[in-house]
Amino acid sequence: MAVSRTTSVRKVGGSLMFAIPKATAEELAIGERSTLSLTVEDGRLVAVPERAKPRYRIEDLVAQCDLDAPIEGEDRDWHDMPDIGRERDA
Repeated sequence: MAVSRTTSVRKVGGSLMFAIPKATAEELAIGERSTLSLTVEDGRLVAVPERAKPRYRIEDLVAQCDLDAPIEGEDRDWHDMPDIGRERDA
């Protein structure tokens, strides 16, 4: 169900600003420093939150790997290359 909320526009410097009510921000999972994409559609201002690119941790990515999977083709060639630094010291 759509919920209608009202806010007012004010001038800040050379721009016009409006506040997003707390309940709306929480519903959209946006906060300070969030980025919104603004478009005008049929005379309406449409603000769509831009989602940040996901951040990954190496531990999470490694946990998804099948360490028993066979190594084939180019991957085998790369794996069998001689060390050129200290990459295996870890």
